[in-house]
Amino acid sequence: MTAENPAPNPSTGARTNPDADDFWTQAKSTLDQFDANVGHRVTELLQANNRYQQEARDARAALEAARQVHEVELSGASHRGQAMLDAKNEWKARTLAAETALKGGFQDRVQPFMVACLGEEIARDGIERNHRFLEESLELVQALGCTASEAHQLVDYVFGRAIGEPHQEAGGVAVTFAALCNAHGINGAVAAENELTRCWSKIDKIRAKQAAKPKHGPLPEHTAIAKPVAEWHEDDGYAVWWTWHDGDWLGEPSYIGSPLCDDWPGYHTHWTPHPAFPSPPVPGTEAANA
Repeated sequence: MTAENPAPNPSTGARTNPDADDFWTQAKSTLDQFDANVGHRVTELLQANNRYQQEARDARAALEAARQVHEVELSGASHRGQAMLDAKNEWKARTLAAETALKGGFQDRVQPFMVACLGEEIARDGIERNHRFLEESLELVQALGCTASEAHQLVDYVFGRAIGEPHQEAGGVAVTFAALCNAHGINGAVAAENELTRCWSKIDKIRAKQAAKPKHGPLPEHTAIAKPVAEWHEDDGYAVWWTWHDGDWLGEPSYIGSPLCDDWPGYHTHWTPHPAFPSPPVPGTEAANA
């Protein structure tokens, strides 16, 4: 018999098609597997929802317990004054922790930005995060008047001591940052929210800067290393000259030339190679000949 003229079914007398039977068997198996996958996913979503609901209930319970602590009658004997202060501090801390659990803290909202902007690998690269945190910290204190000399002294002081415990040191950073903001009239929380919003608006620029960053090093961009004047040789030709004075670079424009020039100032202490010529100008933007 052919597929077009199948043999009759001995039990029913109806004609059957083996190819069609195989197709429907496979289709039923596929549907059964799909139903199983859907059921598993629904179970996962229900479990996740239950966990969230439990966390929300725990957070609300913490809020209520904190309020009860705050409302405890502690007036009376003077020796209970410290107990009142401790209760108020505990109430504030537990309230903040509960609200953070319910709404998601600033730290939790930074991570999605990092992953969206730079990817999971860079976002979780501890060494890279060390370097960028140190860079931003130095830029902050520089903007508030700290000198390079003071920063170098503190680097030598810190790295001459025993290594601290990360959790405790992170707390110290948070406390001293808040104290710094208070001393300089800065609202640290508002500044943080503003910066996170700004970063979301310039993801392309941040990615471009990351792509151009030197690999396997702490610096965010390629920076020439200044060499002392004694290492210059006439074969090096013209260079860019700088003056290191009292623990910082002298705040004046650099000198371009060499110690062999007639107008050599004579007081520059370090040099960096003269930069290469830039890329050709964009057509149509060339300056007209004089």
